[in-house]
Amino acid sequence: DFKSRIIEWGQKNREEIIFICDEEQNSSENSPIFVSYVKINEKEIGKGTGYSKKEAEQNAAENALLKISDLNNYS
Repeated sequence: DFKSRIIEWGQKNREEIIFICDEEQNSSENSPIFVSYVKINEKEIGKGTGYSKKEAEQNAAENALLKISDLNNYS
């Protein structure tokens, strides 16, 4: 999964990886939407949303890995 991959990347490269998750109320439905951010060394690198905290974190991690890949050719 993407979250495990980015945590592994952070450990390998000695980078601090932090996940921050917020809950937003969707105005059209009663179910909450979660927004998660991935920070690397206190800089936001990825953002994701989902209907669960886990889904939002996975989407944020995927987004962050894509950005890392673009910057560092990480695969």
